[in-house]
Amino acid sequence: MRTSAAGPRPELVIREEARPDLDLRAQGLKDCASGAILISIGFAFGGSVFLGNPGLLDWIFDCLGMFLIAKGVRALYSARA
Repeated sequence: MRTSAAGPRPELVIREEARPDLDLRAQGLKDCASGAILISIGFAFGGSVFLGNPGLLDWIFDCLGMFLIAKGVRALYSARA
């Protein structure tokens, strides 16, 4: 069943409303990936808290990375079915 040429098809609207958690899952995955990238950059340049002898900037970036990973895991957990 189709509506007028200017309006959306009803079945597409129903599919979008049926899965509102897809955006939350995508954001959770992006947050986890961003946090892992921040920590990986620290490993690559040798300035990570996990490698020993960290500086203040190393703490800031590694804590930000861990925060983003935790935020992503929380978003993925809350978006589960």
